[in-house]
Amino acid sequence: MQQPNAAPQRPAETAPAAGIPQPDAADPHAADALRRLLSQYQDGLERDPVTGVHNRRHLRAAMAGRQVSVAAVRVAEYTEISAQGPGAVQSCLNVAAGILGTALDPAWEGADVARWQDGTFVAAACVPAQTLLAAVRAAIQNGRLRYAVSLSRRGSFSMAAAAADANEADGFDAVCALALERLAAL
Repeated sequence: MQQPNAAPQRPAETAPAAGIPQPDAADPHAADALRRLLSQYQDGLERDPVTGVHNRRHLRAAMAGRQVSVAAVRVAEYTEISAQGPGAVQSCLNVAAGILGTALDPAWEGADVARWQDGTFVAAACVPAQTLLAAVRAAIQNGRLRYAVSLSRRGSFSMAAAAADANEADGFDAVCALALERLAAL
C-alpha cells in the first residue's frame, strides 16, 4: 500500500542510453557491423512491415518542398479480405504494392510508393497527375489481382485510383488529402 505523502509508483521505464554507440576504430569488423545494424534499423523505421514499401512518414519527408502529383489507390475489397485473416491481408497487400511499384517509371523524379493506411497506397512523382494516374491504371489493368493464402485459399481483388496535381493544392499533405478525398468519392 502506498503512503499518503509518497510519490506515485510508476511502471518501470527504460531510459535510452546516453547516445548511440560510436564505432570503435580499433575493431573495424565491429564498427562495420554496428554501421550495418544502424542502417537496417533506420530502413526499418521508413518501411511498412507488411509490404516492404515505404511508409507515410518516409514519403512525407522525401516529398517535402517538392512539386509532386499524387495518385491514391485503394484495394476495393479490403474489408472483406481482412475478415479472412492476416494471411489474406498480407498476401493481398503485397500483390497490390508490387503492382504499384511497376507503375512508376524510374526516370521520374521523386517517384515513390507508400502504404498510407489499411488498404490504401499513395504513389507520388514529379510528373503531371494525369501521367501518373494513367501509369497506375495501366499497371492495375495489366496486373494479376489475385492473392493466395494457401493452395486452397485464394482470392481476387480490384483497385480504384484517383489523383491530384501538384498545382491543385499547396504542399504535399494538401495534394495527398485532395487525392484521398477524390478516391473516397469513387
